[in-house]
Amino acid sequence: MYLRDFERALQAIDPTVVLPYWDWAFDSQVPEHSLIFTHAFLGGNRGPVVDGSFAHWSVSYLQPHVLQRDWRQAFSFRSTELINAYIATSPIYDEFRKNVQLAANRVHVNIGGDMLTSVAPNDPIFWLHQAFVDKLWADWQRRHPEEAHRINGVLRDGTPVQPSSPLPGYGTRVDSVFDTHRL
Repeated sequence: MYLRDFERALQAIDPTVVLPYWDWAFDSQVPEHSLIFTHAFLGGNRGPVVDGSFAHWSVSYLQPHVLQRDWRQAFSFRSTELINAYIATSPIYDEFRKNVQLAANRVHVNIGGDMLTSVAPNDPIFWLHQAFVDKLWADWQRRHPEEAHRINGVLRDGTPVQPSSPLPGYGTRVDSVFDTHRL
């Protein structure tokens, strides 16, 4: 829902915009050399971003600063093969969610800078990264249609999540975001 709201905001400016995803699993073995970090795309991965589409981009949240990336780790992302194995061998939603969450967190940690903080949405890579996570969710749903609408977990207040539980901040229910095609 968060990504769809962002995409709709972009489409209010330019109706032809469609939010793409970054398949970071494809770049898994040497992610720091991904084309996404080149001057032709989203710019560098160390310190202030000084090249690419968002060179010297000033962000104001939480405090004014130039978009930062600080590549810290030298470990690989989860590979396409491993992500596909998560999809194939995780028939229970929570098992799949935990595996993908660990993989996605690694991306945040590796990129560092704004991506490693609560202001991760300052970095345009955040949106492409999260769009890929949503793609993986849709892939998992296609693979496990019998489980695609079962959820488990707890809300912040400790009560079990139900399909009819409110989706905090959106004035809708959890089950309203099960079907990515409806979004």
